[in-house]
Amino acid sequence: MEKIRNEIVVIGGNHHNLLGVVRTLGEKGILSNIIVTNENKYAFVVKSKYVKKYKIVNEQENEIIEALKDYEQLENKAILIPTSDYAEYVIDKNLDQLSKNFIVPNINNEQGK
Repeated sequence: MEKIRNEIVVIGGNHHNLLGVVRTLGEKGILSNIIVTNENKYAFVVKSKYVKKYKIVNEQENEIIEALKDYEQLENKAILIPTSDYAEYVIDKNLDQLSKNFIVPNINNEQGK
């Protein structure tokens, strides 16, 4: 099995959805970069041994988009994995912009779907 060369960016709240995705990827040898939306700047999910790099931001669209700028200029597009409804909303709302630099989940490659 060939190893994924793309960076993985998992976005979501400080809860078990994000932790479960990070753990599942980590057990396959893939470390995740995570963007945690949490108002108080503390997040238990960042303690996972499968986290490569993390940022904790408020659950606001502009803060998530700003945190993603660290991954825009990579040789291989980073893969975005949302683990909350809000993270999916932000990705979908900004699909046209984000799809230039990221591999993003979407329906028919149409923003707002």
